[in-house]
Amino acid sequence: MDEFESATLQHILQIRPDVVHCHDLSTLPTGASVAGRIGCALIYDSHELEMHRNATYPEAVKRKRRRLEERNIVKADVVITVSESIADHLRDDYRIPRPIVVLNSPDFEHTDEGHKTLRTDLHLGEDAPLAVYVGSVTINRGIENVVRALPFMEAVHFATVGPRRKETEKLLIEIAEELGVRDRLHLVDPVPPNDVVGYIRSADVSVLPIQNVCLSYYYCMPNKLLESVFAGIPVAVANLIELRRFVEKTGCGLVMDETDPRSIAEAVASVIPRRGDFVVTGERLDQLIAEYSWAAQAERLRGVYRDLRRRTAR
Repeated sequence: MDEFESATLQHILQIRPDVVHCHDLSTLPTGASVAGRIGCALIYDSHELEMHRNATYPEAVKRKRRRLEERNIVKADVVITVSESIADHLRDDYRIPRPIVVLNSPDFEHTDEGHKTLRTDLHLGEDAPLAVYVGSVTINRGIENVVRALPFMEAVHFATVGPRRKETEKLLIEIAEELGVRDRLHLVDPVPPNDVVGYIRSADVSVLPIQNVCLSYYYCMPNKLLESVFAGIPVAVANLIELRRFVEKTGCGLVMDETDPRSIAEAVASVIPRRGDFVVTGERLDQLIAEYSWAAQAERLRGVYRDLRRRTAR
């Protein structure tokens, strides 16, 4: 935060913006300083539950981060966040108006529907069951539990699509080799964001095994969930509050115990032969697009700015 402020503050003051839109806590103190000096509007856009992230900080740093968020969040004209549960938490924790939820949704209007797919890249036939994980291959995402589930899922291939932390990649390979399933584990490089939906569409199930290691994860509503559903893929999701609520509301998959490889295997094995029962289509899909697509979220964000303009014009 200090580095960001020293590098940017004078530049921002020279620009004299009408609005400072601060993404995450790392930019909030700078934005609040600018807003205080020139009287512009301040937006705090919290993409995580900052005080409860999947991160380890020394106690002194934790206390400083808390003071900075507590001091500056109340200065924001608008607070935006990424899930209903995080919005409730921030409202209650800081006693502020309930933040506006703008979901981290895929932009379907600009999705690339090319011919390249995950299945063709892996040279797998249509009869080979394929589970996919989309996102960063890193700690506390539960990916190693999916690998441990492979011995209980006969013939199922499991692919990750996303950037890989070297230590996590090494661990996954070691587990797969130890269990004799290395030939069914595929670690695939990330594809451009606009290609994800079309690229993963050929999978049979999308697995979201995020671990309940912090409130930010427990409350998460990840874009990979929406990417999967709009790609027409059923999901097997961790028993986290927002994931469970979405799956129960839409019927797009099953909830599993993300800590138990056998539970993961049971969910995946149940979904694959009944894929058609979980794919959201027709009027239900239209309703989901109207509520959860990026077009809907973008309109909500435009509404934030329209409201700010009306307030500042008074």
